Amino acid sequence: MTILTIEPNELMKPIHDRMPVVLARDDEDRWLSAGPDEREALCQPYPEDDLAAYMISTRVNNPSHNDPTVIEPLEHEQSGLGGFMSE
Repeated sequence: MTILTIEPNELMKPIHDRMPVVLARDDEDRWLSAGPDEREALCQPYPEDDLAAYMISTRVNNPSHNDPTVIEPLEHEQSGLGGFMSE
């Protein structure tokens, strides 16, 4: 498995300097049959209006925490993550 990354969209820029390439569902079959140039053209930052960003627990950093709660939104700000909050 390979995860391709690209420059971030506006939503992701405050969080990281890159993001995974995310294909629109309509482009999945095209990706599988495309040549290198067409695949490269599909590697665009995914539209931010179709994504959501929210803080999650640092529990996600431990592989032994393998349950859905690790990606639930936090109700409060965690220490050290204030830089990710928009002002």
